Amino acid sequence: MSAARRGWSEGEFLAVAFLAALVLRAAWSLHLPPTIVWFDGQQYSRLALGLLRDGTYLNVRGRPSAFWPPGYPALLAGVYAVAGPSVQAVRLVQALLGALTVLPAHALARRAAGERAARLAAVATAVYPLFVYAAGTFFPVTLLAALLAFALWLAVLAVERASHAAAAAAGALGGWAVLAAGSSLPALLVVAGWMVLRGADRGAFARRSRAAGARLAVVFLLPLALVVGSWTARNAHVFGTPVLVSTNGGYNFWLGNYPGVTAGTGNARLSDAMEAEAAAVWATPGSEQTRDRAFWDLGRRHVAEDVPRFVRLSLAKAGLFWSVVAEPLTADRPRLPIEALASWLSYGLLLPFALGWLLATLRRDPLAGLVLALAVVYTAVHAVVLAKVRFRLPIDVLVIVYGCGGLVAAWDLVTARRPDAAGRDRGR
Repeated sequence: MSAARRGWSEGEFLAVAFLAALVLRAAWSLHLPPTIVWFDGQQYSRLALGLLRDGTYLNVRGRPSAFWPPGYPALLAGVYAVAGPSVQAVRLVQALLGALTVLPAHALARRAAGERAARLAAVATAVYPLFVYAAGTFFPVTLLAALLAFALWLAVLAVERASHAAAAAAGALGGWAVLAAGSSLPALLVVAGWMVLRGADRGAFARRSRAAGARLAVVFLLPLALVVGSWTARNAHVFGTPVLVSTNGGYNFWLGNYPGVTAGTGNARLSDAMEAEAAAVWATPGSEQTRDRAFWDLGRRHVAEDVPRFVRLSLAKAGLFWSVVAEPLTADRPRLPIEALASWLSYGLLLPFALGWLLATLRRDPLAGLVLALAVVYTAVHAVVLAKVRFRLPIDVLVIVYGCGGLVAAWDLVTARRPDAAGRDRGR
């Protein structure tokens, strides 16, 4: 039965889902005090104001910085340029970005599992508690989720339609995503490799030409490289050596692998010895890049001291990355008494169905292979460096897409076995 015969057209349904998502996020965000309570968020805002007022990207000492990647401050600067340095304006823009994410979630779910799963995915994305919560934070989570979802959707369209325009748009959004979080780069390189493997024609995942796929991948990578390369060139100029995205990778690697830390330690400092080791690096003469390299060296040294511990810790961080309820999501955050229940009824409910549908479609649907690869790569990056649940949220869109596919398939399986359904089948 078509969407029109069921009542709402597809466009009308998406409009309602979008509006519901926008209202939920805006209502949650606007009830919060108009202040930034997170240290990272305060720094993002400071950097955005510096971009507007001085056209520079400097640390608190007035020196060139790349410690916090520029993708999210660039969004804040755009909002501030229009609305002034308004916390609530940022939250409203993030509410809009979160609502827009309904569109690629719907489109990807349609390709993965059909129209009913697509509608369910649109609704699930609209009301997803962690997404609603994230819209009120000053972290790049909402921006990343939107960028990666749209980039993946456009990459799929590029392969389906042999569209260089879609590939280029996906690459441009991917470049912004990399500048919002460097951990996005390995995932986007996986997308480029998938485009090569699938090739391209106007059929829906039929046998492809590898050469055509390679051309699409190049078109995808060119704008991505241009966006990231421009920032890397700036870093080479100010630091005297290229820095791909940020100078905090070594610090996070050191934090995540210091002796005594656990998967749930996050970025907390455990001891005076840990504080002293960090202070010694911060006091090192040179630039941010010099200190970042020193943290990388220390982190590798701690790993080499006890490799089995590193393996166990990485596995534990991988498990935490996919946990249903974990601390810390963000420190000093507003709390609700139903947080755990909300997580279990959303992500916790969808995850097993997502895994089931992913495995069920792996052999027949090339998109499932890409989703699995993205999940593995994203998990591996954060397991080796630093894992927090909020780092996973940009790929929760894929959990929603495949979870809704699994739910629809399970519903069809159950209803097909009901006696009344069997009777109707015999009567036909």
